[in-house]
Amino acid sequence: MNAENDFDSFNRLQVFIRDACPSNWLTLGEELRDAAEKLWENSSEGFRLDATLDEDQHLVKVDRLHAFSRPYLLLAGFATENVMKGLLVASAPSNVTTGTLSRELKSHNLLKLAAKLDEVDLTQEELKFCGIASAAIP
Repeated sequence: MNAENDFDSFNRLQVFIRDACPSNWLTLGEELRDAAEKLWENSSEGFRLDATLDEDQHLVKVDRLHAFSRPYLLLAGFATENVMKGLLVASAPSNVTTGTLSRELKSHNLLKLAAKLDEVDLTQEELKFCGIASAAIP
């Protein structure tokens, strides 16, 4: 019975490591990116209004916002996060070889993840996106 448990544990570890390989992170990132782009393509079909009132409750201004902005940011942020985590696993496979995600991968903060990627040099615009997308993730 003990050998059977050891065998099952070994198999679970192998499946976890296989599923956590960099190419799987990238594949999921691509799927999320594609979904975000489809949502953005259709964003002109849905708008919401954001009204600003003064202290006397008089209308000051009305902004027309894309209705899909937060879902788009969530998908795009998760896509970016998955690619970054795939790069982290590629540079340090020990992030997944124990059968659980390392502490380094247990974050949705894109700025912190990006800071761990020495080979990636983000522009100011990309860093701004990472901050905005991270804030959109609950």
